[in-house]
Amino acid sequence: MTISTTKNRVDYIGGGGENTFPYTFRIFNDEDLKVYVATVLQTLGVDYTVTGAGDDTGGNVVFATAPTALAAVAIVRELEIIQETDYTEGDKFPAETHEAALDKLTMLIQQMAYAITQTTPATSNTDYLGKLAADPVTGAWGAAEGGRWWYNTTDHQFKGWNGTDIILLG
Repeated sequence: MTISTTKNRVDYIGGGGENTFPYTFRIFNDEDLKVYVATVLQTLGVDYTVTGAGDDTGGNVVFATAPTALAAVAIVRELEIIQETDYTEGDKFPAETHEAALDKLTMLIQQMAYAITQTTPATSNTDYLGKLAADPVTGAWGAAEGGRWWYNTTDHQFKGWNGTDIILLG
């Protein structure tokens, strides 16, 4: 297989009734996903299940109870940083095993690149497009680029940025 996407995270806003959320990248095992709802890490097998482990196109996270309306949902691929591939001297070259090890290395590089480029953890405020940025006035996390809205978890208000000013929404 090859890794044809740089994504290792998808973000959603809960609608109050939807309990299935797709992820669009490969994972090896169900445990490779960390799922957050309103900044709280959920428990695999209790709060949610995963489909599509091993599929190149991803699968779904299915919640036992749908996230509440406007709750930020973050689905993040987070692999354990270990090397499990072992070659036996003199054996035939295991191409599939080797390729899977290269895929894992690529995913780990993506994971580290994401960690380096983000100044906040995966549980940060997220705007409706899943982009992170600092509130241009308060410096609190959750603002989006100009012309977008966000939910600020510091003061628990929806705000908008019109390119000049921060405005309260609703």
